Amino acid sequence: MTVLVKGVASVNRSLGAYAAKLAAPVAMFEQIAQELSVAEQAWFTAEGEGSWQPLSLQYAARKAQEYPGQPILVATGELRDWLANPAKAMRITSPETMQWINDRNTPDGRWNLAELHRDGTPNMPARDPVVPAVRLNEIALAAAGVHARWP
Repeated sequence: MTVLVKGVASVNRSLGAYAAKLAAPVAMFEQIAQELSVAEQAWFTAEGEGSWQPLSLQYAARKAQEYPGQPILVATGELRDWLANPAKAMRITSPETMQWINDRNTPDGRWNLAELHRDGTPNMPARDPVVPAVRLNEIALAAAGVHARWP
C-alpha cells in the first residue's frame, strides 16, 4: 500500500506500517478523504488555530474592498475549496495507492497557491493552509485502525 501526502513523511510511514493488516485500503482512503475534508474546513474556519499571522493593515484594507467579509487565506475561496474537497484533492490511483494533492496551482500554472502561503513571500508571512502533520497522522491512524483486519 502506498500513501503519498506531499511533505508529510510521518503519515506515509505510519500508514505504511499498517499495510499488511489492512482489509480494505480503498475504504480507508475514502474515510481519510472525508475526515481530512472536515479537518481542512475547520483549519480555515479557525484561521490556522491562531498560527496564521494577521494581515497587514494595508492589505487588510485592500482585501476588505476586493473580497469583503473573507477571512485570512481566503479571497476567492479556491485554495480552501481545493484542499477541503476530497473529489478534487484526493486521488486513489489503484486499490493500494492514494495521493492527497495538497498543492494547488493557479489556472495559468504560474503559482502554486498552497506553496506560496505555506512558505511566504517577501511581502507575505508564511501561513500554512494544510492541517498540521500531527492532525493528518491522527486521521490516518484512526482510519487505519478501523479498517485493519486485527488490532
